[in-house]
Amino acid sequence: MNVLGIIASGVAALFITVALAKSARRVALRPHIPDEPGGRAPRAEALRRTGGATAVLGIGTATGAALWLGAADDAAGSVGGLLAGAGAVAALGLVHDLKPLWAALRLTVQTAAAVLVVCLAGLSPAAGVLAVVWIVLVTNAFALLDHADGLLTAVGLVTAAGMLACAFVGGDPALALLPATLVAGLAGFLLHNWHPARLRLGACGAQFTGFALAASGALIQAAAPS
Repeated sequence: MNVLGIIASGVAALFITVALAKSARRVALRPHIPDEPGGRAPRAEALRRTGGATAVLGIGTATGAALWLGAADDAAGSVGGLLAGAGAVAALGLVHDLKPLWAALRLTVQTAAAVLVVCLAGLSPAAGVLAVVWIVLVTNAFALLDHADGLLTAVGLVTAAGMLACAFVGGDPALALLPATLVAGLAGFLLHNWHPARLRLGACGAQFTGFALAASGALIQAAAPS
């Protein structure tokens, strides 16, 4: 594990997210953005809901670069699989932010991504089933928190900080990479999500955060000494 690499990835996630969120905020707040036809939500509101994509890109880019540079060699496969699963969940969430999708489709993708993480964690069949259920439940529970300015982002930030501490103390320190970039990326996004919120995490950012945290918890628990 490269501690300096993990710290650097966190700094990168912070700056990338801040830069992307600032650009997205400018676009979302343009006064001349017209409403969509048919009485649907204004385009500006749709853009604000997709703001979570900026956090996902910042966190994902920093984490992926750190993996490529060897910051988490001891757990590169597990973290890479987790990031891929979270990315798939986030991509589907982004589509849902723009055009609502069937719940069955979203649950299927979330379950498949959770199964990938559980397989990488090497859990027993019974523990694996429980972990999959846990990951899917947390993923969707986080989406329900995106109703108050800054609430979801703050909860995700604090939870990620706890996961970061657990990874260093009781699990595999290499698994601290994604929690570290989550802390930094969410902190950067919170600058634009605090009251009055200019951007929201939406389904994309909320489900990415929930999935990444729940799956990280499963991996950290599996790596903890018995």
